[in-house]
Amino acid sequence: MRLRNRFPQILCLLAALSGCVGWHTSTVEPAILIAQDHPAAVRVTRQDGSRLLIYKPVVEGDSLRGRAGRHPVALPLADVASVAVQKTRVGATVFLLTLLVTFVGLGIGISATW
Repeated sequence: MRLRNRFPQILCLLAALSGCVGWHTSTVEPAILIAQDHPAAVRVTRQDGSRLLIYKPVVEGDSLRGRAGRHPVALPLADVASVAVQKTRVGATVFLLTLLVTFVGLGIGISATW
């Protein structure tokens, strides 16, 4: 089969696999979370409700520092309402990969009989 014929299936697969990772709000103080887990990125919700994705976060004194895209950013910890980190949902990932292997196997089996 041509790739063009498989494009909708590939697009659906990529959309489904993106559901395996999600943001989970932490109940731990931002300074403790960052010091213990050293996340690559955090999604910060400010007191005004706005959100900001900060890469390479560090806590220095009373500020949360990192990069927002290419720009350095520093927020006072008092302005941070909550912090979320990305986590992989293992059950969803295993289920989707099992589903993928099943469909590929069925596709190969059906193609072989034609």
